[in-house]
Amino acid sequence: MGEDLAPLWIDASAAQSIESITAEARRIRDSHGSLSLVVVDYLQLIRGGRSRNEMREEEVARVSGGLKQLAKALNCPVLSASQLNEQGQTRESRAIAQDADAVLIIAEDGIRIAKMRNGVRDSVLNLKIDGRFQRFTEPQP
Repeated sequence: MGEDLAPLWIDASAAQSIESITAEARRIRDSHGSLSLVVVDYLQLIRGGRSRNEMREEEVARVSGGLKQLAKALNCPVLSASQLNEQGQTRESRAIAQDADAVLIIAEDGIRIAKMRNGVRDSVLNLKIDGRFQRFTEPQP
């Protein structure tokens, strides 16, 4: 129908670091003028350059903060998946939820808005995941 599609770049390199993601995002922005969205799958897989005496929580916090700074520097949203612990909180570092502008949790009853920096939270988006196609759909009546 003549719709304009946004270009898409996928970097599936192993052992990504916050520095390599930042450098690649800036390279793409500089060569194409802008970025509309950066997606990271998933935060706990990114290396943060942990030193010998540093705890994993500190490394994950540095990665989380790095993604927040990347969003500010590129002036575009950075979306990242994160594991949750048994209590439904971000795993390995509280900094993930603190740095995030929004925290969405895929739940049985839809997508729960756990945090929304400038909006309504503790509500549920009435969407169901369709596992066959890995997409969200509105429930049928």
